[in-house]
Amino acid sequence: MDFWNRLEARMKAYPESWRIHIGAHKTATTHVQDILALRRDVLTSQGIDYPTRNTLRQVRFAKTVRPQLKFFKLRERWPFRQMSQWYDLRRIQSVERLPTLLISEEQLLGLSNGLISSVFYPEAEERMRNLRDLLKGAPATLFLSIRNPANIIPSAYSQCLRAGARGIPNITEIRQSSLANPPSWTDLVRRIRKGFPEARLVVWTFEDYIANPDACLDLLIGKPLGDWPSLETPTSTRGMSAETIDRIHALDRSLSRRERIERCAKLAAEDTGRTRFQPFSASELAEITRTYESDLATLDREFPGVLHRLPTKGR
Repeated sequence: MDFWNRLEARMKAYPESWRIHIGAHKTATTHVQDILALRRDVLTSQGIDYPTRNTLRQVRFAKTVRPQLKFFKLRERWPFRQMSQWYDLRRIQSVERLPTLLISEEQLLGLSNGLISSVFYPEAEERMRNLRDLLKGAPATLFLSIRNPANIIPSAYSQCLRAGARGIPNITEIRQSSLANPPSWTDLVRRIRKGFPEARLVVWTFEDYIANPDACLDLLIGKPLGDWPSLETPTSTRGMSAETIDRIHALDRSLSRRERIERCAKLAAEDTGRTRFQPFSASELAEITRTYESDLATLDREFPGVLHRLPTKGR
């Protein structure tokens, strides 16, 4: 048996099941990942292997599902090469195999600019189809966290600017498009299900997570663990003020990509947060919120049992 066949056989034998938090961006994914990282030892004792965000990014795990990926013309072998690096990086070397592999990686759906498109994450169906191929029949549960577009769209736009992205639509265009044709989470769920129909899908709202993060985390790992730590919102994920966004827009267009990224990062780090960036008016916010609530009702009706409305009990 050659190297690739041996590695593929190992891949099939590990793990017994996958629990994959696929995002979305700007729905407290970093907060979830940081809390899970703090409880890795406890998760291990429960039979759950959790590779941290840094580990997944180091081996570029999300790249395994990117559409039209070419890596020395070995598309099918790329994931196994990445996973072999992952095994080498595993912190708990004494554990040969854990029954459950828990992953939280919002880049599996795409980048944050996928939230300022005419539809949420345009590549979602193809990415989930590639994820399905990667898992090769292993039982999987996908977790999707969603949020009111009135808040997630400005937050995602701010994140794109923070990262130094070029070529993103003007916020006026995004605003007008969002009002004329509001993006739908139900549509995203349809495409996720179409790409990976065998997977169980669990959806919760960001609003419910904020009200009761412990319940969401218990749902994610599949058992009531309890005693989850309390963490402040990471500064790296906080939205920028309107003033800082204006400064980024005023940057010299002749800057190189690297220079622009560095300038944007510096401006974001210096942000005082004096004025919250919100391109929608009060009446527009109310209208988008009503559409969001209607979308949740449609999601619940079209996919019974997928949307989990968690108790609003605080900590």
